[in-house]
Amino acid sequence: MAYDGWQVGPNGEKMYSGLLDVGRKIVGREGVRGLYEGLVPNLVGIFPEKAIKLGVNDFLRLKLRDDRGEVSLARGALAGAVAGFTQCVATNPMEIVKIRLQVRARPPSSAHLALAHVTVHPPARPFVHPPIVHPPIRPPARSLV
Repeated sequence: MAYDGWQVGPNGEKMYSGLLDVGRKIVGREGVRGLYEGLVPNLVGIFPEKAIKLGVNDFLRLKLRDDRGEVSLARGALAGAVAGFTQCVATNPMEIVKIRLQVRARPPSSAHLALAHVTVHPPARPFVHPPIVHPPIRPPARSLV
């Protein structure tokens, strides 16, 4: 899938020439405040995310300490992996809400244009290749000697 709507205008012209051009156009159209559009939903989602991840990681690192009070590399990695998994499972519903709030925070015309220009391109070649057919193997010719 290619998201052409972010870079191509309604008449097919190129909207932006680079990152700085995007920033200049946003500030020119919407002011500096436009750069922070959708910030509140983002912050509302990030704070619980990080609190869960760091809390679970610290809790597991305390439980996984050895007799000397140290956490080995493997146990530290396990604590981090479990903390990351817990964060994803616990905060996925908040992520969905955050994304929907960010999309609603856009002006209706830009959200409509972004969705209007989503195009699906067919794969360049099929995923399943046809079977390779080899000629039949013939037995070697018998010698007369």
